[in-house]
Amino acid sequence: MNNLNTNTNLKTFTTQKLVLMALMCALAYISTVFIRVPVVSFLTYDPKDVIIVISGFIFSPLHSILVSVIVSLVEMVTVSDSGPIGLLMNVFASCIFSLIATVFYKKDSNNKSIILGLSLASISMTGFMLIWNYLITPFYLGVPRSAVIDMLVPIILPFNLIKSILNSCIILLIYKPVINSLYKNKIISNHNISSNKNNKSIPIIIISVLLILTCIFIILVYNKII
Repeated sequence: MNNLNTNTNLKTFTTQKLVLMALMCALAYISTVFIRVPVVSFLTYDPKDVIIVISGFIFSPLHSILVSVIVSLVEMVTVSDSGPIGLLMNVFASCIFSLIATVFYKKDSNNKSIILGLSLASISMTGFMLIWNYLITPFYLGVPRSAVIDMLVPIILPFNLIKSILNSCIILLIYKPVINSLYKNKIISNHNISSNKNNKSIPIIIISVLLILTCIFIILVYNKII
């Protein structure tokens, strides 16, 4: 009888896990379709990495890779016109960012560790995408590599920095309510958020909102809207 209950609980948990994974993939994809903001030149911002990182927080770093690959594949065959090159760049950027952030979260889920993880994830993604854009963008745009070199600092670097800062701040604002809600509704079985006092989160919320507003202001300036 105990074995039967155990098997039933295991099947229920597995089903919930698959449904939640599918939901995270769907949300990440929807974010790429409905939230595509031109930032600079040919580069647009979407918040799918927020969903990908939170899926890694809920499950594991490897699950964040899985969500990244699935979403990027669906994006390539539906709304993207960048083909396999765009797929490669999307997966690479999302995986670098999400892996570093989720590894730090799984190691210790307090605010200090999460902020450190997101900061290192932002720096790493920005740096690696400079290298990968130098290597791959000439094939994507059909321009000489010298033209791409001229784009690295004024265009590609600020884009990836703004993108990673925006995503990090959004994650800091929403990850606790999302995971707490899933736990309270028994959708996830383990509660990974440390019990920090609410007043300790207020400075993080304020700083995150200010950084988001700053990034939005920079995007508007880049696009000569203001």
